[in-house]
Amino acid sequence: DKDVLEKLGYVKFDFLNLRNLDTIQDTIDLIKERHNLTVNVNRWRDEYRDQAVYESLSQGWTLGCFQIETNLGTRMIKTVQPTSLADVADSITMGRPGPMRAGLVDIYVKRRTGKEKAKYADPRMEAVLSKTFGVMLYQEDIMALCMVLAGYDSNEADEVRSILGKKKVEKIPAAGKKFLERSVANGTNELVATALWEQMAEFSRYSFNRAHAFSYAVLSYWTAWLKYYYPLEFLVARLSDPEIDAEDVGKFIAEGRRTGHKVLPPDINESKEGFTATASGVV
Repeated sequence: DKDVLEKLGYVKFDFLNLRNLDTIQDTIDLIKERHNLTVNVNRWRDEYRDQAVYESLSQGWTLGCFQIETNLGTRMIKTVQPTSLADVADSITMGRPGPMRAGLVDIYVKRRTGKEKAKYADPRMEAVLSKTFGVMLYQEDIMALCMVLAGYDSNEADEVRSILGKKKVEKIPAAGKKFLERSVANGTNELVATALWEQMAEFSRYSFNRAHAFSYAVLSYWTAWLKYYYPLEFLVARLSDPEIDAEDVGKFIAEGRRTGHKVLPPDINESKEGFTATASGVV
């Protein structure tokens, strides 16, 4: 199994089957077909700074957007009011059980919205957590804090990440004892170290590494951008998903009407396999 393979030095890969990738490609194909315009998301740079797209997300227009179309995801996005990919990544990460169970989401939101100033129980923590307003969100934050506060080297810090990130619950008590002892020996207040480890231990419930969160944020942004600038093509692609359920069909029909596009009954003269964009609407 994966644990044995890792001990032998092999790398385990998880391959996710994401229907959203089909929606993205189908939308891009429709844009090419209907507008003779090639959209190459893999070459984007300045496109990620489009504040109009972020504003649409901030208003809650998230239906069909990867990872953030759930009630929780939409609520997080509306609360955070993103202006960058990093903000979207933070929003996605805060929907994970780790940060939520550790009570970090409310703190992040209060500090981001200016209701509370960022606080650092130990001055050395600011260098690690300043970008997230003094809040641990990612597995890399745990690693960096272990190195800064407890004097761990990178391998020791990664072992803590592995124990917490991979839910090795039986190893958490011993790892916590070691962290407290090393932190105190490295000049960290014992009460601070104890409270910090309690928060870290909650990450065993499930948390993201930063690369994972940003990869998800990129996919979220692709879907949001395509939906914002080409709502008809995006609507057709999403409705044509062979695995879409009836409830979602109704939601997307309503979304189409919101953007000024009619969804019409099947038409023997115009309909094709799946849904089709026509001059009169979507059939």
